[in-house]
Amino acid sequence: MGNWVHPVSPLFHDGGNPAHSHPPTDSIAAFIAISTTMGDVPFWALPSLGGDNIMRGTIRGRWRDRSAWATGAEWRPWVLADGFPIFGEIRVERAGLALFAEAGSVADELGDLADAPVHSSVGFGLRFTFDRQALFRMDIGRSDEGDSNLSLSYGLPF
Repeated sequence: MGNWVHPVSPLFHDGGNPAHSHPPTDSIAAFIAISTTMGDVPFWALPSLGGDNIMRGTIRGRWRDRSAWATGAEWRPWVLADGFPIFGEIRVERAGLALFAEAGSVADELGDLADAPVHSSVGFGLRFTFDRQALFRMDIGRSDEGDSNLSLSYGLPF
């Protein structure tokens, strides 16, 4: 698995104060993953697509087989760069959006992935942080089969 994240010009804010240790940084991110199995593997441990990290428009494990590939991209703009207080000392540091698109397939053999049907998913999400390390997200995705999926998660998908 590999991923790439690149800062982009902010759309909803001025980039914040560069003197701060964690200024808001809008970004685009992409990933690619390939997985395969050897020997006997329980069904639940087989490579799969679907869920809160890969193919977010479908339920977890929607497509599953002995080999899989997936790729995706996400635009991550911050909308509220300075945050707001919730209660006492607790505050949301910032809030943002995410627009994503993903694709992948599964097959019985690694060599069969090139001919396997490709599935896709698109969607958007909301992001908010309490501090730099505590990012929470809600993603709503739609698959190419017409299914929708809502996921609530901690941390970035990739």
